[in-house]
Amino acid sequence: MALREQHAAADVDHGAWWKTPAGRLNEAGLRAIRQMFREGLPDSEIARRLKISSAAASSQRQKWLSG
Repeated sequence: MALREQHAAADVDHGAWWKTPAGRLNEAGLRAIRQMFREGLPDSEIARRLKISSAAASSQRQKWLSG
């Protein structure tokens, strides 16, 4: 099944190239979120842009800071 079909079957946003069919951030999404952290964007703005929860953005920030 093509990635587009997997996204459709999982009801993932068609423009969500940064997510897996399960809705988690893929490698492109992780690179994008790390760049946003470096740019100093707040978690709420990152969440809005990537269509994820603020808690998910915060969790990724903590992983990034500790890594």
